[in-house]
Amino acid sequence: TVYSGQNTFNSTGFIVSNLSSKPLMGRFELKSDQPEGTILLEINKLEFYKNLYVEMDNGMMVPDALVPLALMNILEVPARTSVLVWIEIDTHGLKPGKYERTITFLPSYSGFKQKEFKLNLEVAPVDLQAPKLKQWTYISNPADSSLPQCVKTLARHGVTTVYAMLSRE
Repeated sequence: TVYSGQNTFNSTGFIVSNLSSKPLMGRFELKSDQPEGTILLEINKLEFYKNLYVEMDNGMMVPDALVPLALMNILEVPARTSVLVWIEIDTHGLKPGKYERTITFLPSYSGFKQKEFKLNLEVAPVDLQAPKLKQWTYISNPADSSLPQCVKTLARHGVTTVYAMLSRE
């Protein structure tokens, strides 16, 4: 279960492991079953992401960047590896209550079984957008071509001030 307030973004993660000697590919599908006492969590409130690895100065590889899964939430898992998958849940506009979805992983290759799991979200009657707090972050390389997208993403998550370190070279 993921616990959240209203009007915010929440993330939860899980690992997809492929213990076989064949590559695994498949897609995530959201089912619309609605048990009594729960509210259907709309599809547009969920987004799937996977990690990309970044090499640190000491050579260590760490999962850092999150990128959206391809069209139709397709995930690839090489043989004998695991992939971190993240779900971002947007609670903007949701009323307090319990929300439930069934997520099914439908494999594209033979020899793999379909898997299902429940995603439970409980939204508390606390509006996290109500307090008006200034938030800030800094960007160390404003010359990076990804800066416009980075700033848009930060603004979408409520960051109000971006500090960019500029240099004259």
